[in-house]
Amino acid sequence: VIREPGYNIFLLLLYYLIFRYKDSKYLLGILLAIMFLTKQNIGIILFIVMLLSSKDKLNNSLFFCIPITIGIIYLLVTSSLSYFIDQTILGLFNFTENNLKISFLVIFSLLILIHTLYMFKKSKDKELLYIAGFLGLAFPIFDVQHFLISILPYVCFILPKTKSLYKYIAHGSLLLLVVSLISFNGYIPNNTKTLKYLSISSYFENNVLSVDRDIKDNSNKNIYIISGLTPLYKIESNIEPTRYDLVNYDNLGYKGTEKYIKLLDDTCSKEKCHFIITSTHWQTDKKLLNYIYNNYELIKEMNGIYIYEN
Repeated sequence: VIREPGYNIFLLLLYYLIFRYKDSKYLLGILLAIMFLTKQNIGIILFIVMLLSSKDKLNNSLFFCIPITIGIIYLLVTSSLSYFIDQTILGLFNFTENNLKISFLVIFSLLILIHTLYMFKKSKDKELLYIAGFLGLAFPIFDVQHFLISILPYVCFILPKTKSLYKYIAHGSLLLLVVSLISFNGYIPNNTKTLKYLSISSYFENNVLSVDRDIKDNSNKNIYIISGLTPLYKIESNIEPTRYDLVNYDNLGYKGTEKYIKLLDDTCSKEKCHFIITSTHWQTDKKLLNYIYNNYELIKEMNGIYIYEN
């Protein structure tokens, strides 16, 4: 079971499908569109790579535009186009301001990019252009998880070309990376309702059940779940998703933290608000958390779950 089966793993799968069908007249454009709709920065980078290397740029561009057009129509119909632009495009200004700092991972990524482009200059192998483009997956946050996934195509390309000793070291490192993405502490089935056949730990199972009970006991209040796993809690408790379910810093759109705090001020000054804070991690918006800690009252704590109210 993948430890974190998020969109970055999905993008890695898409990358290999894109490279597999890089000479297709129709499928390449559709796959690139799916990648763009999943994560815009890497999607547009590989679209540019396609324009530089495709044998049939016109058809690929046309079939790229079809899913994008359908996506835009959907956003217009649901009145969410402005939110999409805010969170996926304008929000990048927050990322570049707060995350794009010179670090070991940034330097290492640039060195890999230079080496990849150098190999392409010598061999003219189009795969190297896609590998170089996929390194953009690490941008703009450049944390370990994004970085490791972004270099997997590069590592897999150079492994067969390394000498015997280095090959064993490289294969061993790749195996360790793959193992690190696998979770061994879950079990199936568990005692939840909708997550019953998802491999989760007993600790998280207890948290899900506790949060579900708390939500039912406070259903007459405005409930806000601050967690890296909010969608799972909401699925279990059958609560509608909102744009504020993912409170990772710089994932709330341009100046998103300030907008969220204003929303709380406007709502909670008139109505009862109930905050469930659990399973936060390094990317959780600390400014938002501190605002809740400083402006609302801690009601109770249960097994690492903190309840605040106004």
